Amino acid sequence: MTRRSARSRTGLVATAALVAAVLASGCSVGKPAHRSFSDPGDEPSVGLPLGNQVGDLDAAAILQRAQAATAAAAFVHVKGTVTEPGASTPFSVDMRFTATGSDGSIVEDGVTARVTRVQNQVWFQGDARFWSEVGSAAAETANRGKFVQVPVGDKKYAGLVENTYVERLVTKLLGKPGPLEKGETREVNGRDAIALVDRGPGGGTIWVATEGAPYLMRFEAGPESRTKGAIDFLGYNERTVITAPDPDLVVDKDLSPPPTGSSKSPTKRPTSPSTRSTTKTPTASRT
Repeated sequence: MTRRSARSRTGLVATAALVAAVLASGCSVGKPAHRSFSDPGDEPSVGLPLGNQVGDLDAAAILQRAQAATAAAAFVHVKGTVTEPGASTPFSVDMRFTATGSDGSIVEDGVTARVTRVQNQVWFQGDARFWSEVGSAAAETANRGKFVQVPVGDKKYAGLVENTYVERLVTKLLGKPGPLEKGETREVNGRDAIALVDRGPGGGTIWVATEGAPYLMRFEAGPESRTKGAIDFLGYNERTVITAPDPDLVVDKDLSPPPTGSSKSPTKRPTSPSTRSTTKTPTASRT
């Protein structure tokens, strides 16, 4: 599969810089409603019954069917770690998705961010290192465990928002696969699955369930690849409830730019992760 940088996949580092400027500017927004949503636990009708016969299709058709089935899943847990050659820290994802939202964490450049989406509202929470790097020791103490609401319509935050939709995250993780060939069939994450082996320069294997809905089950780096690690797709039948952050945990800051002509201007901009040296840019291949 095509090598793509973890930075371009997550948008986390770029978002850190934007959050830093916003926290200095002090524009307020309304607080979100505190609510939760649960979803039906049945598997989607997308795909084929037990013994789903995807093995009879060509590799490209299997992948297309798998992406559609995964996007339609009521619940899915995407979890894994990828280490790029030359990267000082691995890229990691641990996100749970439902039909109406998602919640989880992404780790990049050693910074952990939690992202929560309920319907079309998205909140972002940085860890202690994130707040200390985009602010100060005082900011880290004041904002520890707090969320900032993300303006989902702003293109600057598109990378972060896309991670909250499983079909968009899958597209980013896949990149542009090279020539695919069907390989062996074996059990992966509790289901029989067929291997789609990428014969392109990046290498790697995509595993697709051959029983039940033809879900994606795993992306993993090839044995000869300099990239190491795997991304697993789990919990397709595990009911998950996604809850909006408590309003008291939402930092009263607005990530949207001030209106034209506004007298408000940012004070000192704290240093953010995106302003650090980028001489080492990981070129994470999708596994």
